[in-house]
Amino acid sequence: MKALLGKLRVETFILDVEFDGEMPELKGVNSQVMINGSLEIELDKSQGLNSVFSQLSEHGVKVLSMRNKANRLEELFVSIVRGGNQ
Repeated sequence: MKALLGKLRVETFILDVEFDGEMPELKGVNSQVMINGSLEIELDKSQGLNSVFSQLSEHGVKVLSMRNKANRLEELFVSIVRGGNQ
């Protein structure tokens, strides 16, 4: 199971955040603010979350909670079906 999940190249997280003003642009990460104010970030497998949290902290953004956007097995299946893991 772990070997299969290791094939995922990208993982998407939803961060419930608290901030005033505009969300800062995060360097090295694909991100977008959702309608409900949550922050969706897409990380490459080689990246860690530490830089995301550091950047958010520097701009006064408080992370209240974090979760995966989708089930990792579901993401892997979709990626394989689309031909992303050849």
